[in-house]
Amino acid sequence: MCVMPPLSRRGVSVGFFRLGTRPDPATVVTLVDELKDRFGVEPVLRVLNIAVSTYYGWLAHTANPSARRREDADLAVEIAETHDVSGGTYGSPRVHAMLRRQGRHVDRKRVERLMRDAGLQGAFLRKKWRIPSTRSNPRATPAPDLVNRQITAAAQNRLWVADATRIPCGVGVFWLAAVRDVFSNRIVGWRCSDRCDTDRSSAPSNMASGRATSVTARGRTTRTSSGPGTPNSDVEAELG
Repeated sequence: MCVMPPLSRRGVSVGFFRLGTRPDPATVVTLVDELKDRFGVEPVLRVLNIAVSTYYGWLAHTANPSARRREDADLAVEIAETHDVSGGTYGSPRVHAMLRRQGRHVDRKRVERLMRDAGLQGAFLRKKWRIPSTRSNPRATPAPDLVNRQITAAAQNRLWVADATRIPCGVGVFWLAAVRDVFSNRIVGWRCSDRCDTDRSSAPSNMASGRATSVTARGRTTRTSSGPGTPNSDVEAELG
């Protein structure tokens, strides 16, 4: 038996639906079709607070869909196929772009609406899933900028710049620390790790130093990032 909760427990509403919302005709037609044999059409519509004439108008419209609705149905199939081919990663902008690439000229808002109706969405990183970056040591002293932001060099191995990049992936987060020679623009040392600390941040520079044996430490300046995840003062102290 279909028992409706008291109006006070359902909040401010009009019949079965919340005030200010337009009931979906397809949902109403399906619901009435399921309940009409047990309760009759008019009693169900009375509970839903929907006029009988309105219901039969929706019923006729559902039985004889317009050309626009038939096009939407066909387009929804294409959208679902494109979304499935992408592995469920494409959102409405990329699905729309793929359809246009295939010669299907359709409005972007229409694709967005049909995807929303079908419950399809692209892959994205929700805020609550984001893992915070490594926190810097509040007692550490930031290293001075030895080149005063003049990132130029007259010869190879005279100025290196170092940084660590946080890269999210499917199994967690890993860090890529790299050292670049400013003159040649080549990566002279790098290291990947699941942590960003002094040992791992200085490893790429130590690798690069081993390769550049013809240049003394006094003739070379290493400038590290001042980002929150890079213990730059310790790295530069270790490099001398």
